[in-house]
Amino acid sequence: MYNVKGNCERVNVLFIHRCMTPLILLMLQLMVVIDLKIHYNNTMNQEWNVISQKKLVDSPWYKLNIETVRLPSGKVLDDYYVREGMNAVLIVPRTHEGKFLLVRQYKHGAQQSVIEFPAGKIDAGESALIAAKRELYEETGGTSSLFVEGTTFFEDPTNSRVKIAIVFADNVTIKHRQHLDDNEDIEVMHVTPDELRTMLMNNELSVAASVAAGWMALVKETIT
Repeated sequence: MYNVKGNCERVNVLFIHRCMTPLILLMLQLMVVIDLKIHYNNTMNQEWNVISQKKLVDSPWYKLNIETVRLPSGKVLDDYYVREGMNAVLIVPRTHEGKFLLVRQYKHGAQQSVIEFPAGKIDAGESALIAAKRELYEETGGTSSLFVEGTTFFEDPTNSRVKIAIVFADNVTIKHRQHLDDNEDIEVMHVTPDELRTMLMNNELSVAASVAAGWMALVKETIT
């Protein structure tokens, strides 16, 4: 006698097995991927543990450390070099005539003259705005009553803990002579927004922070 019920049950079991197995495998694969992604993100966000640190250079202008660090993976690096020092401020000055002020000066690290925005170190206990006023006055002889602090970013996050603050100065007037250090010889340049854009496009500004600040200033101009 033909067992309809038994055959139907076997067919149902076979159907469920064939249909559900791929789905179960897919779910298991997704769980593995999600677990790996979570582990990867957690690893990427973890700080490196500094085991030891030795100062190789310790001067007012430049500090260099060699550190032994443990990575989140457990791997130990015993020769990781990190620069420290005073943070810096970069000023984007614009006159009441709408022209930007740039400075041209020799930079021995690059072994050539470069064009950039005025910039300098932030002294200990000093705010970026106060440093911006001082550096603008010293490098250009300019003053302003309208300073706006912009973004702050790392100089080189791979090997440096130094940060650079961007400060915008509007309605700048030049009424004084420059007050330069003995090793400085700075030419002040007045450029229109179109001239600044052309200089950026032609790589005439080759200092990374000034390039970033220049484009920020031009974008800021278009939305105000």
